[in-house]
Amino acid sequence: MYAATVFGVSLVVFPLLHLAAVSAGWKLAENSEVKLRDLFVRYAYAWVPLGLLAWIAFSIPLIVVNGAYIVSALSDPLGHGWNLFGTASVPWHPILPDWVGFVQVPVLLVGLYFALSRTWRVGQTLYADERRALRSLVPTWALATAVTAGFMRFFVG
Repeated sequence: MYAATVFGVSLVVFPLLHLAAVSAGWKLAENSEVKLRDLFVRYAYAWVPLGLLAWIAFSIPLIVVNGAYIVSALSDPLGHGWNLFGTASVPWHPILPDWVGFVQVPVLLVGLYFALSRTWRVGQTLYADERRALRSLVPTWALATAVTAGFMRFFVG
């Protein structure tokens, strides 16, 4: 059920949300020069930096909590009682777990910045008039901002 939900959201729901945002932007720009399909494909590049940095933000707690374990695991990588580097007995402790949220939020904001700035560049290549480009981007930017806020709520609370 979990896998079906993840695949459904990733492959159906989110592309439909992206299509709705792009379609609204296409209408706001009073398009005649750019096809809706071109906007859908080209504005999808917004999700690459946002998705990548959201994944990095998601991984931060895993690294912070388990980071100290890496030192001991390097000395005994197969769990056979080895002590290759003399660090097998280093005790596990989380590394600054209270700082996780303070790292995740800026990472997500950097992802949002790159999503917005890259789509702005794409919009400028698609439209001769920058006002039309801006109007076409507003719904996509709103969706990217909402997704970022959702990630922040999910990760940090």
